[in-house]
Amino acid sequence: MRLLLKQSRPGFTLVEVQMAIAMLLLVIGVAASIHFFGLRMFQATRMTLEATDDARNFIGSVRDEIRSCTIVQVGKGNYSTFAEVPDDTAQIGNALQIFPGTNLTRYTIYYHDVDNTLKRWDTTTKKLSTICDYVTNDMVFAAQDFRGNVLTNNENNRVIEITLKFLQEGYKGAAQKGGLHDYYQAQTKVTRRKVL
Repeated sequence: MRLLLKQSRPGFTLVEVQMAIAMLLLVIGVAASIHFFGLRMFQATRMTLEATDDARNFIGSVRDEIRSCTIVQVGKGNYSTFAEVPDDTAQIGNALQIFPGTNLTRYTIYYHDVDNTLKRWDTTTKKLSTICDYVTNDMVFAAQDFRGNVLTNNENNRVIEITLKFLQEGYKGAAQKGGLHDYYQAQTKVTRRKVL
């Protein structure tokens, strides 16, 4: 009678299984941390791109309005309390009033509000809209001569400088989610094409 011996099959020991599980968990952990880092970077980039897009859209639209207007005034206040900066005073302010034609009852006002937003209001629609968020500089608009010197009077051929400084540290809790913050600036200079 033949004895049938059981052949042993090669297998894994308990230690080998534990090592394989540990290595798998390590790989999954590294992949997850890389993924979450990518999400944080995406959030930071998205914040910058949104604000840059807002600034670019604002600068493009206000540039076109200034180029085609008949009168542009630098002032202080908001849409209901706008006051032009008087002569013999530096022509720097938080507000800009643009008259597209000779009708002085039709105009648009851009102003930096106390809640760090840049807002637009015009007499046609009577609608107040927020253009940009997180604008930290109060004096956004300045009237300059062709050399870049700030004017002290209302010259006819002046250049309007627009400077927007952004600090998005508190944007949707980003500082609490990894200390992300962005500071940057957008600036342009525009003059009217219709010189009187």
